[in-house]
Amino acid sequence: MALSAAYFFLAAAKESKTGGGFALLSLCPMLYAVVSLLLVYFDKTYAMNSPLKSYQLLLYISMALFFSAEAHGIIHRPVPFRYTFFGTCCLAFAAALGLSQIVIAFHDTVGHGFSVLECAIRISIAVYAAVRLFAASAVPAQEDSDG
Repeated sequence: MALSAAYFFLAAAKESKTGGGFALLSLCPMLYAVVSLLLVYFDKTYAMNSPLKSYQLLLYISMALFFSAEAHGIIHRPVPFRYTFFGTCCLAFAAALGLSQIVIAFHDTVGHGFSVLECAIRISIAVYAAVRLFAASAVPAQEDSDG
């Protein structure tokens, strides 16, 4: 998670984002999503067909696919449809799960055990995906100049 945070800070910086180091660092959020996906999948707290577990699995799958599409953009091989589709899915699932679970975490009387830190991370990822999607839509598409 710390390497993912380093990637997010460098992505927010105004400097040029070229080089192999930044491209490798862009894989860290995807790796975080895959590890979280495995942790949720093998977690025995909820049943396999629990809706909460299904939503969390969908969140981490869409998050991994969104960050892989973002890594494609960093190495100058963007696929706009894939980036927009996975970004929208990541935004929807992260915002829905993050906001609903943080409300429950603050007002929990039953004892669901949602972590405020995990909810804040999900909300931050939703905000990041929203900002990246709206920034990508503000940039005009480049015309191919093959001649």
